[in-house]
Amino acid sequence: MIEHADIQPLRHHLLRRSSARAAILEAGRTLATREGVNQLSLSAVAAEAGFGPSTVFGHFRNKDELLLAVVAEDLSSLAAL
Repeated sequence: MIEHADIQPLRHHLLRRSSARAAILEAGRTLATREGVNQLSLSAVAAEAGFGPSTVFGHFRNKDELLLAVVAEDLSSLAAL
């Protein structure tokens, strides 16, 4: 049986992971707009978001995957209007 105390750290971890992903997506969006998609690198996104590169690579395998997630999020926001 799962105890309440076991759920709290998991919930905290999931919230932190979700927040990190949101910050990475926002940093990717900002840099792509400011410097262009061709100049975008995951290392630059990590620096912009305030994380190490390994955090970004933990969420996205490459630049294309990150950009697809940014576009998907933007399209989702537009569809909700």
